[in-house]
Amino acid sequence: MDRFGLTNKKVLAILCGIAVAAVVFEIYRPFYPYIDHISSILYSMLFIAWGLMVRRRILNGAIKKRLLYVCAFMVILFVLRVSRFNFFDDCPVISTYIWYGYYIPMTAIPLLGMMAALYTEPVRSIKRVRIAERILIVAEVMLVIFVMTNSFHKQVFSFYGEEPIEYSRKWGYALVFAWMAVLGIGSLVVFMKRCSISSARKSWYIPAIWLVIGMSLLVIYIVVGGSPVLFGQKIYHLQEAFCFPFITIFESGIQIGFIPANTGYELLFDYSGINAAICDADGRAILTSKNWNPDEKDKDHIIKKEFISGGYINWVVDMSSINRLNEEISEVTEELEEENDLIRQENEVRAQRVRFETKNRLYNSIANAVRPQAARVYELLEKDESGTVSRANLIYATFLSAFIKRMGNLMLISDESPTVSTAELCLAIRESMDYMGLNGISCELMEYMVEDMPSSFIIFTYDLFEKLMEDAWNSIHSCMVRLEKNERFEITIIFDSPVCTITQDWKKSELTEFGSRLSIRNEDDTFYVTVSKEVEA
Repeated sequence: MDRFGLTNKKVLAILCGIAVAAVVFEIYRPFYPYIDHISSILYSMLFIAWGLMVRRRILNGAIKKRLLYVCAFMVILFVLRVSRFNFFDDCPVISTYIWYGYYIPMTAIPLLGMMAALYTEPVRSIKRVRIAERILIVAEVMLVIFVMTNSFHKQVFSFYGEEPIEYSRKWGYALVFAWMAVLGIGSLVVFMKRCSISSARKSWYIPAIWLVIGMSLLVIYIVVGGSPVLFGQKIYHLQEAFCFPFITIFESGIQIGFIPANTGYELLFDYSGINAAICDADGRAILTSKNWNPDEKDKDHIIKKEFISGGYINWVVDMSSINRLNEEISEVTEELEEENDLIRQENEVRAQRVRFETKNRLYNSIANAVRPQAARVYELLEKDESGTVSRANLIYATFLSAFIKRMGNLMLISDESPTVSTAELCLAIRESMDYMGLNGISCELMEYMVEDMPSSFIIFTYDLFEKLMEDAWNSIHSCMVRLEKNERFEITIIFDSPVCTITQDWKKSELTEFGSRLSIRNEDDTFYVTVSKEVEA
């Protein structure tokens, strides 16, 4: 597969091959004038080839872009050299400015190296990196302007005579050299500090050696006053002394891991510990890991397959830990289910006990509420000396029994709902009136509305009606109950009797609790007993 085809050794072999060919052509250039430009072309090819490899391998887009600019400036540097000596050799002014122009790529290349280093992960503040970039670019532009205007201030090179070859270097040249050295060393330091791979950090000396070699070549070039000569041949020129160390610095940084690169997949695949194989479309294994075993398939190992570009990948998934965990979960689930069954049974027993207690409490409340009537019914139904029960006693007993039944019904309803309809109250009063009619009492129920009222209010009203009727049973002739709703909800019990045994303070605490009021008035032995309550909005 293509992405695994270009190894680190092949990269180095290609670059070294081009570099050696360029050096050989440079050595034999004086003997063969017609190959004068071959070395420059080969060096340019070297930089272009390296740029293509950078474009292929570097993952970080910002670093990749800046290293490609480095390649472009290296090619421009050699283009300027060829142009100066072959096209503008007879034009001193243009030749001089092309010479000044050498320092545009020579100062830009270390600058781009520093900018690439600043984008190495981790980048804690991209805003600060961009500010630093702008500051460095401004300084670079000012330095380039300073060099390109040397003909006016002569602070970089000072010329003697009319020939531009005779010159001396001034403090401005030291400034340019310091700029290149500081940025070169600084980029190496930043790469090393940002690198999180311990093995790469231990190999920091490799790019450092190339940096020292490059600076030494430039120092020798400056001290000698030009290209050093050995056996009558120039060993190197300024451009080679500058570019070749920088390209080796960046490449060694890529190789040892300072700069994250898209290489080393075979080793990564081997040392990852996975059990996998990458196959082509025909099923042939192209790359396998050390642990690959296609026959390793059982309940604890399954083989998965995923299609990729040009083929597919198989890998073995170890399910033993998951299976073991599932077994443990299954055991725990069974235990929890047993515990849940016990808890469910306990909750059912507890709920049943609560229901029984609630019912018992309700039945006790009902028994307490009707105990006087029940006792009175028991007395009324006792036979006299003749062995019979009188008609009057039977009628009174049925009246009391109706109250016992209806009061129990109202209390059961109130236990399930906080409100009770007045229709239930009317049914209870009407049944009591039916038995009162058997005793010759004229009764009438006037119901002008049906309303849901608080259950305590309904129970109080029926209890009041029962109390009044029981006390006046032997003297009452007529009774009328009227339910109406105006500004207040009112239930008025009207009956003719010489006495009324209750007062307006009867069960006052209960009246106050549900916000009601009891009023009693007497007109010609006719009593008007009214229970009223504010109508809620």
